[in-house]
Amino acid sequence: NGYSRWKKSSCSKKSKRKKSIISLGRRHVAFSSTKKQGKKRMKFSESLKKNKDFQVVYRRGKSYGNRYLVMYVLKNDLGKNRVGISVSKKVGNSIVRHHLTRLIRESYRLHEDMFQCGYDFVIIARVSAKEKSYREIESALIHLGKLHNIVCVKQDICKNEQQKGEPGPDHAGSAYQEDGCAKGTER
Repeated sequence: NGYSRWKKSSCSKKSKRKKSIISLGRRHVAFSSTKKQGKKRMKFSESLKKNKDFQVVYRRGKSYGNRYLVMYVLKNDLGKNRVGISVSKKVGNSIVRHHLTRLIRESYRLHEDMFQCGYDFVIIARVSAKEKSYREIESALIHLGKLHNIVCVKQDICKNEQQKGEPGPDHAGSAYQEDGCAKGTER
């Protein structure tokens, strides 16, 4: 076999973690740990990936902005949300851009059940968002959702219904469906 460099050396230590074999082609084999990764994904949404999808949302969607973010929203007939995040090179180098993208995606993921289903979102980070904390980005995202009337906040619903003497959101006439997506704009 003339591939002696791929052979296991006699002085290497054995790992106690279970490993699975991954084939990388005809001659090369790699080992991967079978430890489960706890990656958390969005429950009710997908990502917008294609340039064509972004362009449709830019052209036909409605936009609102605040100090840190701009959000374009377009209704789709898919029954689920699709989210696209755009961070320009003006904002900073790749490390800064990826950090901002992760902040925006995480703030959306954690508040995903507050957003109504059936929309395409394109979220654009402004240069002023560069050095902001997670809480500020989260607040800006929820603020834009409220401007577009696509966010139903449980606390606001509870307060309004309690003032009227009606039951809270656990009632059958709630503003939330069982699958976690908010119904229309009924409040």
